[in-house]
Amino acid sequence: MLLRVPVEFYAIEPPSLHELLDPELQHLSRFTCTPDEASQGFLAIQSNLSIGCGTFKTAHRGWITLHHLRDAGLGTTKNELVVVKRTFRDLSKKSGGQTVYTRYSSPEEHKIILKEANNLYWAISIMGFSYSYIYSFDTLDHQDCPPIPDLRFVQAGVAISYETPAKNSSKASIRKTYLLEEYIETNSDSEFVKFVHNGSAVPLLDIDDAWRWIADFLCFTQHIQYWKSGEMVFLSDLQGSDILLTDPQIMTSPKIAEGADLFADGNVGAVFEQFPDQHVCNQYCAWFKLPVL
Repeated sequence: MLLRVPVEFYAIEPPSLHELLDPELQHLSRFTCTPDEASQGFLAIQSNLSIGCGTFKTAHRGWITLHHLRDAGLGTTKNELVVVKRTFRDLSKKSGGQTVYTRYSSPEEHKIILKEANNLYWAISIMGFSYSYIYSFDTLDHQDCPPIPDLRFVQAGVAISYETPAKNSSKASIRKTYLLEEYIETNSDSEFVKFVHNGSAVPLLDIDDAWRWIADFLCFTQHIQYWKSGEMVFLSDLQGSDILLTDPQIMTSPKIAEGADLFADGNVGAVFEQFPDQHVCNQYCAWFKLPVL
């Protein structure tokens, strides 16, 4: 079943990490759906067919068409293929094997999706900072330099659909909130892989796996982030392809905001504190002369 709904679309386009951390630019420190930045359009969703299911989100194929196409990111073409993610509270199986999802209320769903969007908003900037550090070296062209994968997080945005306003009201209430992400194409040469879990700083792939070098590289970027942030933050739950990453978790020190959950629920303080003991420096850490933790 193809569900077609009018939506407001808000692109996730963070500034640099330096700007995110600038106390004089507090308005940039969190992803928000600012009405002045909304793009109007239509979202078509294969709502009855899930292409993936995590611990609290389902993923569906969808197509976004904005009335005025954007210059970059999602929404640059008509009927652009996207992954549409929705949250759920619980799931159960019917006798025929069909999975039934219990969805959150509209306000709860909106809050959770915005939290996920903010998580990705920061992750994009943190990864960008890591690459800036790497590209500051003048030894990248050296024959002994380990290969540097050209990775980035998916382009993404939040889409909101509204109820039809009541006759005596000019304000419509939110009906559904979706997280839209760039579709990650996979094939025999490029499969979807989880490289690093959020519960451990050790690569998930075996040493002889064809994609182990990317897992090693991502563990190296964790080392950069942990070190350069003063042992305050690093990215984890790193997964995707050899080009695109999705669904990251931002791990923060319990010292920040008195241990408050600043990002998604996978931000576990006890796991963060294990990072120096779990991380094993690899060829990337050695080549770029990172300090031993």
